[in-house]
Amino acid sequence: MAHIVRPDRALALVLAVLLALAAPCWAQAQESGGYDAANPQNLTDDDLTAKAALVMDAATGTVLYAKNADRRTYPASTTKIVTCLVALENFPDLQQLVTVGAEAGQISSDSSVLGIRKGEQYPMLDLLYGMMLRSGNDAAMTIAVAVSGSVEAFAELMNQKAKELGCKDTHFVNPHGLHDESHYTTAYDMALIAQAAMKNRTFREIVAAKSYTMSATSQREKWRVETSNPMFVATSRFYYPDLVGIKTGYTSRAGRCFVGAADKDGVELISVVLKSKNTQDANGRDNGEYWVDTARLLDYGMTRYDTYTYTEMFNQAPIYAVIQNAARDDENGGMLKLQIVPGTALDTCVIKCLPEQAQEMLSQFGQSVSINYTRELTAPVEAGDILGTVTIDANGQPVTATVVASRSVAAEAVPFSLESLLPHVAQALNSRWVLLGGGLLVLILLLVIILRLRAAVRRRRRRKEMLRRRRAAYDRYRKM
Repeated sequence: MAHIVRPDRALALVLAVLLALAAPCWAQAQESGGYDAANPQNLTDDDLTAKAALVMDAATGTVLYAKNADRRTYPASTTKIVTCLVALENFPDLQQLVTVGAEAGQISSDSSVLGIRKGEQYPMLDLLYGMMLRSGNDAAMTIAVAVSGSVEAFAELMNQKAKELGCKDTHFVNPHGLHDESHYTTAYDMALIAQAAMKNRTFREIVAAKSYTMSATSQREKWRVETSNPMFVATSRFYYPDLVGIKTGYTSRAGRCFVGAADKDGVELISVVLKSKNTQDANGRDNGEYWVDTARLLDYGMTRYDTYTYTEMFNQAPIYAVIQNAARDDENGGMLKLQIVPGTALDTCVIKCLPEQAQEMLSQFGQSVSINYTRELTAPVEAGDILGTVTIDANGQPVTATVVASRSVAAEAVPFSLESLLPHVAQALNSRWVLLGGGLLVLILLLVIILRLRAAVRRRRRRKEMLRRRRAAYDRYRKM
């Protein structure tokens, strides 16, 4: 007797089997958090723990990705970016000694400090390094007073600078970023500040440093400060090899913050992460969400760029040579495109740009190319013939490669060359007309000779007669 399965039970059985098969896939998706590291171009807001985030092209200011970029947020110690920039622009002698005053102690006892002591003297440059590498709030206060005479006056300079850079929703009240309800910014505004700061050479050197040796003072010997940024440390799980700065920040109200900069293949990006999480894993290790957010933003930003080798760029922005003496029927009037010999150093030099920047980049690329011709540009030319060399400025270094003709150019035929006349001469020599012409030519020559001889005889006769008459006249004169 056949066993009959009720339809509702059959459906339940099928669903149970499907759920069992799908469970491992769901578990894997939940474990990965939905972010696909192999495809960073698929970044979404849910992949970032930060409440506000942004990545920007440092050269153009183009925003590549933004999450709540205009939301007002507390910046914490990323404030020190503008503090450092304002100090660099308003304190001309960075080797000038600055005396640490009482202001260095006017901060929360549990805040991050460099550890400088009242009465010590440091070059301004040392204080800037200490502030940026160790996030020293005491150094920030000392810098502010040294530049402006008071924290309030320095904050005015900070706000003036922010307004000058186009910040629309930013206000500073102190140089260090400790919490204050009136001290705020946005991810976009902070990116503008970082973009401007990274154009300052000294600022770039400071924020790229892994360590710095502080000068000796009357109270201590030289001492060394180290960066607290794990994205700079090769042994860290958060290490990011293309990072070139900039500054961390944290308060309980601001959350974890980081403004970063990365440079790869000539592309520099500015990233901003504000109010990110601060959690630990089962082993008590920092999950580093703000480092992870930063890496994801920078990875995403780099995927937005198209990559070209210099050889590809040369081929897309072609340079032409005009070959002289080209055949009249040459389809391009003797003009041919130059090609770079494959396998040169230019195949490994790359340049990146956003798709919308490609045309402008191509036009600028042509301006950095110089051609040195090593042969005369005269036909005939065969495809592949070496015409000279091309030199291109590749990230500040000149790179040279050989250029060849992309096609053949035939020479114009000479209409009355000896080679073209020889067949006609040979034919004429076999003709009877050459004999008649030759005889006529001989007769003409003989006639000319006879006429010239007769004329010469007449001239001699006239000359003799004239001499005879002169002699006769002379004789008559003597007889008188």
